[in-house]
Amino acid sequence: MIRQATIKDFKAIEKIYQSHLLDPQKVAQPDYAAKMQKSGFLLDLSDATERQKRVETSQLFKVYEENGQVFGFIDINKEIYFPEEADNIVWFDQQRKQEYFHGKNSTVLHLIAVDQKATSKGIASQLLQGCLEDLKKQGMGYLFSLIVFGPVTNCPSLVFHHKHGFERVSVAQPIDLFGFKNYQSLLFVKKL
Repeated sequence: MIRQATIKDFKAIEKIYQSHLLDPQKVAQPDYAAKMQKSGFLLDLSDATERQKRVETSQLFKVYEENGQVFGFIDINKEIYFPEEADNIVWFDQQRKQEYFHGKNSTVLHLIAVDQKATSKGIASQLLQGCLEDLKKQGMGYLFSLIVFGPVTNCPSLVFHHKHGFERVSVAQPIDLFGFKNYQSLLFVKKL
């Protein structure tokens, strides 16, 4: 069952979150990098207090629950990751750039993660689908999402976004960021 997350869910959400974190210190190790590229990962860009606050303040923060146990979560909130005039970002579509930075009917898929014991059950797809109608009701027309592809590629995320009709709108050229040497990302968008 998909439902709105509550603060009572935070311990389970945090456990899933922590299990997916990419360790910048281990990225240079080939076995570790290959494992993370295969399983998918999250970047640790906030502290636990901020993540807990997001459960209550994000535009949409939902969990997938089965038999009283949380197996996944999704966090959608209007957040701008890129500086508008960054010179290391190549935009393929100027209209989408305007939507990303200034659109009143656009938002961002910030996080989506599933308990590693429950992967390949379609939980992430159900979480996304469970939010799309809510976003349309809120008047949203575009859902953006950022995917890391350097120094390691989040392969499951790329496949997931492609499967769900997201299109690439920009690429960030290598930059040292978030504790990573040569960090790169792709920005995708889904028209709702």
